[in-house]
Amino acid sequence: MSTPDTYVFPPYRLDADNGVLWRETTLVPLRPKTFAVLHHLLAHAGQVVTRNELRETIWGKTKVSAQVLRASLWELRHALDDNAAQPRFIETVPGSGWRFIGQVVSSQHSVVSREEENQKAKGKKQKAKIEPSFPAPSPQPPAPLLVGREAELTQLHGWLDKALSGERQIVFVTGEPGIGKTTLIDAVVAQLEANPNVWIGRGQCIEQFGEGEAYLPILEALGRIGRKAGNEQFSAFLGRYAPTWLAQLPTLIDEEKQETLQQRVQGTTRARMLRELVEAVEIFTADGSNVEPPLLVLVLEDLQWSDYSTLDLLASLARREELARLLIFGTYRPAEGLTEGHPLRAVLQELQSHAKCKELALPPLDAEAVKDYVDRRFPNSTLPALLAQVLHRVTDGLPFFLCAFIDDLVERNLMTHAADGWQLQGGISAIAAVVPDNIRQLIERQIDRVEARERKILEAASIVGVEFPTAAIAASLSTSEEEVEEASAQMAARSAFLQPAGVMEWPDGTVSARYRFRHALYQQLWHERVGIARRQRLNLRIAERVEAAYGDRVDEVATELAVYFEQGRNFARAVYYYARAAEKAIRRCAYQEAVLHLGKGLDLLATLPDKSTHAQQEFVLRLTLGISLQAIRGYGDVEVERAYASAQGLSQQTHDPEQLFRILFGLWQFHVVRAEYRRAQELSTQLLNLADTSRDVGLLVEAHGAVGVTLFHLGEIVSAYDHFERSTSLYDPEKHRTHVRIYNQDPWVACRSYSGQALWLLGYVDQALQRTREAWEYARALAHPFSQAFALSDMILIYLLQGDVEKVQEEAQALLALSQEYNFPMWRMTAMERQAWAQAEIGHAENGLEIMQQAIGMRQGISAKIRIPYHKTRLAELYNKAGQPAQGLAQMQEAFALAEATEEHWWEAEMYRVKGELLLQQLTLTT
Repeated sequence: MSTPDTYVFPPYRLDADNGVLWRETTLVPLRPKTFAVLHHLLAHAGQVVTRNELRETIWGKTKVSAQVLRASLWELRHALDDNAAQPRFIETVPGSGWRFIGQVVSSQHSVVSREEENQKAKGKKQKAKIEPSFPAPSPQPPAPLLVGREAELTQLHGWLDKALSGERQIVFVTGEPGIGKTTLIDAVVAQLEANPNVWIGRGQCIEQFGEGEAYLPILEALGRIGRKAGNEQFSAFLGRYAPTWLAQLPTLIDEEKQETLQQRVQGTTRARMLRELVEAVEIFTADGSNVEPPLLVLVLEDLQWSDYSTLDLLASLARREELARLLIFGTYRPAEGLTEGHPLRAVLQELQSHAKCKELALPPLDAEAVKDYVDRRFPNSTLPALLAQVLHRVTDGLPFFLCAFIDDLVERNLMTHAADGWQLQGGISAIAAVVPDNIRQLIERQIDRVEARERKILEAASIVGVEFPTAAIAASLSTSEEEVEEASAQMAARSAFLQPAGVMEWPDGTVSARYRFRHALYQQLWHERVGIARRQRLNLRIAERVEAAYGDRVDEVATELAVYFEQGRNFARAVYYYARAAEKAIRRCAYQEAVLHLGKGLDLLATLPDKSTHAQQEFVLRLTLGISLQAIRGYGDVEVERAYASAQGLSQQTHDPEQLFRILFGLWQFHVVRAEYRRAQELSTQLLNLADTSRDVGLLVEAHGAVGVTLFHLGEIVSAYDHFERSTSLYDPEKHRTHVRIYNQDPWVACRSYSGQALWLLGYVDQALQRTREAWEYARALAHPFSQAFALSDMILIYLLQGDVEKVQEEAQALLALSQEYNFPMWRMTAMERQAWAQAEIGHAENGLEIMQQAIGMRQGISAKIRIPYHKTRLAELYNKAGQPAQGLAQMQEAFALAEATEEHWWEAEMYRVKGELLLQQLTLTT
């Protein structure tokens, strides 16, 4: 006899053929394994289904713990609005398993209505239409804590309507801890969850390592969307339009595809990561091929602990004008997020000044709302009329405090349930004896009533964070996962501090239930109660368990491990993981976060007793710090030089020629950009000698380029040209194109561009243009933005020297756009200088002067003194065209002084020519 594929147990109906559960006409979302558990229980209604039977039937050969089974049962009870203590549908049979006790009124093969068939078809295609607007919030709030929030709900629904119409919405919900930010957002999101055409992702910023983990809440939100049943196409979409993001989400792709993807995204820049996701969101939510594109909802919590990169991405998404069915909710605490110098404050000020975000500040509940809460929570009661007023005064209308205080009164039996409803024992006066001074004191009182076993679990859980896997807690306490899961489930069942948060799987195959503290205040206060010695021990055990679980994928949790080991006072391991966390941040082009990790690693390294054994670690940290600082402060910043100089001081203790080369190369870049050419010449000679000694062709390619660039600016053009030719002749595209990841520039592009300039100075005009065009074409083929900007800049220079105004205008605009998109300040200034020349050539000398003065000021502001004599000469020419030769001569005086001080002679002949023209013009004007 075949198994029925439809089970009706009012108000629910399970359709096994289509894998869906209905509550009347509403679709109830379930994970596939959880759905299979319900199906099996229904198929054996009235019978005991053992744990082993469920394991073998649902999971097959996959090993799963008892926690996973219990988590699935919790999810079912949550979906069915069932209660383990007083079950209507699923009964726990102690020591055996579970039994479905609900009345199954129909078991048959599926016969569904046309309306349901249409809904399922739309769901499979992910094109179910969302109504253009949602009904206004009901005066009956969906949850008790939402009393008094009707106006706020109406406002949120209004913004939701705009997002549905294609007008992106960035909404910040703010307020002190316990004010109900998450609860309010949940009320809106809950209405969307059953709609297959809405994609919802949630991400949490975490205090102990939030600011250092780049894109933490964004990646968590994207991962949750991708892992949700039925969302397989989301991973495929990321792979097509945002591969650098999919590469950061290994749980969404198999190992083979992961390796291919990593190769594909090599050389990623920070700007590319931002652009990819911003554009992917627009394509995904405004795709013209879809009659009704999806609505993407992202909920990002506790942004006061956010990393810098997440805030940058949030601002990038907000600034765009294109249509997108996008709704982002962000929560933060003003007291922490709006302090002077906090990065969130700067982002908020910018977005608010341009009307690119909305903000909803939640006030405390008023007395009427508190009364409404009491009436709804305790219907048909005989409670005193003054109770609500007293509760409002005691809790100041803070929803979390209100709820927790009433829970405390119930637990103390001061509020009891009798046949005629709820009663207050001892009257209003009884409350006065138990009124806490504040919410902290109330929570402390609740904590004191927790039994010893649960106390240990909650203390260990607070070490992990607001959310935690039971497997980590079991390891920290040296106890069984089953015991931790059982205790956590019991606490969640009675709403004592915890609530279930699903299931997670570690790379080693461990499947663990997850729980979370019902509020961050609970986690914070439990954490404060853990003594220093015990905190150290718990952190170490958690770190060791997580480290073992992730194996060769340990980089995914490098930041957490660094924090755990630091708190466990194993500083050597903490330094190791801070270094790996920095490397991961650099792969994400999150250089600000990398600098934070490296700074922490260096601080901890200084505390270790035996410095000699850790010299190699410090060497690597200093080297990586130099690379990161170059990206965020520019090559000429003094902090860059300090980082590389410190690494050089440690270089005697390393025998790796490539690492030594990278230090010298970083120092060479610093001195070249600051026009300190004689020091740069010394360093480039060292680079060449090191490359020769090591017989490394890749290093020779870079060394010849460095020598050539230095000689070029010193005016030794022929010798410089020879080095450029040697570099390009040694270059192997298959082997050396990866240099863009190490040196941020392709050496063939740089040397080909420079050889074009050298040829022009030597009088070979046609060959000069050909060389720079070749460099530009190859840079475009590499798809490396920095190399593209470098090549485009030099090609424009040759056009300028040939007097081709039209080409200079066209290509300078392209360079400016490229520089702004990827935040290349050096090339942005160069584009402006080229545009200034073109403006003067077409008769707008005053405009040209203004642009050139601005560009030179910006250049000096970032300590970029390279080629200042050249740019001063160009400025002098503009003054001449504007009929101001005296000002031009003043600029030339500065140009010659700088050239003499720096020995920058490559443009010296032209400098004399321009000075002569200015003197002639001045003579003409005076006679």
